[in-house]
Amino acid sequence: MRILIVGNLGYVGPVVVQHLRSRFPRAELIGFDTGLFAHCLTGTGQLPEIALNAQYYGDIREFPPSLLRGVDAVAEAIGRAEAELRSTWRQMGVGFAAVVVAT
Repeated sequence: MRILIVGNLGYVGPVVVQHLRSRFPRAELIGFDTGLFAHCLTGTGQLPEIALNAQYYGDIREFPPSLLRGVDAVAEAIGRAEAELRSTWRQMGVGFAAVVVAT
């Protein structure tokens, strides 16, 4: 299984990544984030991206559709869910989108 986590370096994202890694230990976890809040880590443990297979940086408004190739699920951990982005994911054939919205 291949899972894309959007917003994995924010306030909620690292928890989502750790949960997915513990729940699906063999899954390929891919992170996509701007890195804007990466300096706000509250713990002294390992960096959150250590649980990922790959980390990509970019702005969600300029999301590269190529990252969706082979993705089975998308977990959103962004401050504001974008409806048009979900539509793009569906058009690319992503079968399941889990939404985690941090407010």
